[in-house]
Amino acid sequence: KAFNYINTQAVPLPTPYPGLNCSPATSGKTISFTGFDDGVTTLICDDISSTISSQSATADGTIFKTTSLLDTSQVKLVSGTCNFSCTQTDEYSTPRIDITFQLQNLSGSTVETQKKTSFSTSISVRNFNLK
Repeated sequence: KAFNYINTQAVPLPTPYPGLNCSPATSGKTISFTGFDDGVTTLICDDISSTISSQSATADGTIFKTTSLLDTSQVKLVSGTCNFSCTQTDEYSTPRIDITFQLQNLSGSTVETQKKTSFSTSISVRNFNLK
């Protein structure tokens, strides 16, 4: 239904949400969006726990579940590499969300076998003015 914000800190913002503003470009450690059921999901780059977490909340902001999206027994988020960014040419153009992060394999027995792999993807936001 709507993107709520990108925040520079790895913590969700309280309601009411400021709305997604990508002009000028913005980036951060959390991104939040509202579903059509009015539930709020916040993705968090958690450098302390070396994971990317998904936090679900009700429309009034009551948190009911936080889940790691990584199997932290197999991989870990490389600290400082996770980022959500948003760019928009002007207020009428479609916002673009970029997601980047790097994972390190933990199954190797030596530092040389614990490979790091970079991931990145982009999302073009549709219906970005809906609330």
